[in-house]
This record gives sequence, structure tokens and C-alpha cells, in this order.
Amino acid sequence: MAATKTAVRGKASARNQNPLQPFVWQGTDKRGTKVKGEDLAKNANLLKAELRKQGITPTTVKPKPKPLFGSTGQRITSREIAIFSRQLATM
Repeated sequence: MAATKTAVRGKASARNQNPLQPFVWQGTDKRGTKVKGEDLAKNANLLKAELRKQGITPTTVKPKPKPLFGSTGQRITSREIAIFSRQLATM
């Protein structure tokens, strides 16, 4: 039997929905002043090329790290704190 691959059309994968990712960069400008910033790009090499067009010599370009805590954006309610306190007290 021959295996066939079928392409799913009309559904975009998560990678194709937002091809730009945030990067953190550091570099020096034409005067030798240290500069740093954040920018969106498809990859680090394209960001480096864009910075060079702006007259900035990039020294480091890294993907922006994702936050470890609090990334959901939801606040902790007083009810949740009370429940947690009771559970901790019973331990």
C-alpha cells in the first residue's frame, strides 16, 4: 500500500499565525555609544541586518525570554488567597 499525504488547507498552524518574534538586542551606534532595545523580527539574522541599516552595530541579539510567573495576566482574588491560606494551615 502506498501512503499518501494530504494537505490540510484553510487551517494555519500556530507557527504561521505570527511569524515575528520578539528579540532583545544590544549594540553600538556610529558614535560608539552603547544602545539597547527590543524589536520584532522573523529571525536574529534579519534583525541584525535591519540594525546595521539603521547605523547600529549589534553585539548581542537574543530571543526575548518569556516571563516565568504572572504571564496569564489574571489577578489573584482575595477568595483564592483565603482558600490557599486555609489549605496551608492544615498541612
